[in-house]
Order: sequence, then C-alpha cells, then structure tokens
Amino acid sequence: MLSSLMVGLGGFIGANLRYWLGVALAGRINIPATFFINIAGALLIGILSGWAAKYNVNAQAMLFLKVGLCGGFTTFSTFSLDSLQMLQNGKIAFALFYMIASVALCLLAVLAGENMVR
Repeated sequence: MLSSLMVGLGGFIGANLRYWLGVALAGRINIPATFFINIAGALLIGILSGWAAKYNVNAQAMLFLKVGLCGGFTTFSTFSLDSLQMLQNGKIAFALFYMIASVALCLLAVLAGENMVR
C-alpha cells in the first residue's frame, strides 16, 4: 500500500508540474511544450537512475521519484497525440523532425543524466 501511495503522490506532483510548465510555455514557443517536458523528464530520470545505482537509494523513494514524479511529468502519450495531429494537419516534415528529435534528445538526456552522477 505504501508503494502505491508513493507512486500516486509522485504522479500527482509530476502531472501538476507538467501542466503548469505547459501553461507557462503556451504561446511563447513555436513547438509543443511536450518536446521540452519530455527532454527535461528524460534528463531527470537519467539523473535519478544514476543516483540510485551509485548511492543505493531507498526503493520507496525511487518509486516516488522515478515511477511517480517522472512518470507523471513526462508525457509520451501527449507527444504521440501532438505528432498525430501534426501529421493529420499536413505538417509531415515538421512532425517527422519533432518525433525523431524528441526520441534522440531524450535518449541522449538519459545518458547525460546517468553520466552526471557517475
């Protein structure tokens, strides 16, 4: 039960952070805020993953941080919806750039995050 509570609390915080960051970026950038949110979330989960491996962090804390907070913050489902809508609106080249750059930069961010704590 404690594990579920930790994930739920982290998810609540992460989802709210995602929402408010999206609100803050709305209209200020010409690319969906999801792009930046996914990269930031990937970097954060990389840092947490490396930190947990290096310092043997408590499993409950990792559930809160990685599954809850990062899971609630990163928005791959919204990324997919954004991508589909771009494709449906005929923005094929931009959609392809958006999808490839998002995945590539998130992978690099996870790697960078892990390396930051080594």
